[in-house]
Amino acid sequence: MIVNHWHSQFTAQYGHLFPPTYLVLDIETAGNGKEDLVVELGHVIVQDCVIADKLNLVLNWYKHANVDSQQLTDKLFKMKNIIGMAWKLLPERLKTEGIDPIEGLNFYYDLLQSWIEAKLPFVAQNGLSTEERILDATFKRFLGKSFCFPSNLYFDTGALFKASYVYEAKDSSLIPYRNIVLPNKTETLKEYCKRIIYAKTGNVGWSVSKMLNHYNLFEKHAIDSDTLHCAMHDCLCLVYIMEEFRSRITHSNLDVNELKTQEGFARAMNEEFAIRKLEQEVLTKEKQAVKAPSVKHPGADRVPLRRQRKM
Repeated sequence: MIVNHWHSQFTAQYGHLFPPTYLVLDIETAGNGKEDLVVELGHVIVQDCVIADKLNLVLNWYKHANVDSQQLTDKLFKMKNIIGMAWKLLPERLKTEGIDPIEGLNFYYDLLQSWIEAKLPFVAQNGLSTEERILDATFKRFLGKSFCFPSNLYFDTGALFKASYVYEAKDSSLIPYRNIVLPNKTETLKEYCKRIIYAKTGNVGWSVSKMLNHYNLFEKHAIDSDTLHCAMHDCLCLVYIMEEFRSRITHSNLDVNELKTQEGFARAMNEEFAIRKLEQEVLTKEKQAVKAPSVKHPGADRVPLRRQRKM
């Protein structure tokens, strides 16, 4: 796991601890341009490594006076032609299941801002070119507000997988790229994720499906591939991937041969105890000073974040 090889100066940006509490965000749009409408938003909140809240909202833009209904219909069917049967966001669904789009946008803007104010991490898949870019344009267009992920609290699952795959590859063609996927001393976590996404590292795929297959998560979590391209279900898949990453994080990057020496073993133990102590301090501080915001879903009573069964 690439996180095992990040230097402490870099991990200090987010408190060294791979986040136990985070918000996963996903959107589906009628196209990929800034002016294309967001037709579905979903999130999953993980608190102390346990799913605490989740929601999927469909936006009925046919209710909005300034939206060209025929153009929207054409774009929705075009998306179905591109994606295939997995695309379920057709006009009838928007009209029957969708809520007022401005209400939905206001809800998500308030949720995301409360998360930023609480200084808690975000997770997305290629979120800088999709969620951040399109939501920022959409919020500005319809709400007169802007949005961006925090510089040091944004984890991109695609970037983490791509960097890990390259760094751990036995394929000789990928070995020259190993140094590329390590953080630079001056870049933020967000800058690092963006650089890795766009880095040319050979033919390394990092789609959600590839990650699920790579870690055998389809079988492990009984994931139905037909549910992909549904915002909340995609968020759940990213949670499974994040927790798989967590299971692969170790604390010492010492070489196996170095561990065989008395000095190397002692150093590894000292590192382990130091990091464990730091983790405990971070968790204690987080529980005392930082509380995940409560989430009030549109049209529902206030839903407090609550502990549910572990995945």
